Amino acid sequence: MKKKGKRIAAVLLLAFVLFFVWRRISKPKEEIEKKALPSVTVLTPEKEDLAVKTELLGTMTASAEYRLVSKISGEVLSIYKENGDTVKAGEKIALLDNQKTD
Repeated sequence: MKKKGKRIAAVLLLAFVLFFVWRRISKPKEEIEKKALPSVTVLTPEKEDLAVKTELLGTMTASAEYRLVSKISGEVLSIYKENGDTVKAGEKIALLDNQKTD
């Protein structure tokens, strides 16, 4: 009787193992989505000049501003400098006629 019980247990164990092996084998395989590889174009580099251009918008102001006041008054005969020109000390900027005849 012991041999018969061992054989039944062995058959049941074998049936159990075969059941899971059969399920694993008969399971439908998942389809793997195939994607096309990207195409690659190879170019030969060429040596050229590189130019960088930057455009900026804004407002510029002078760091200092000076008002010019003459110690004498008179008629302006000639102007030697324009607005925005740099002037050094002692440099002539205009010719005045301070002789007033009435």
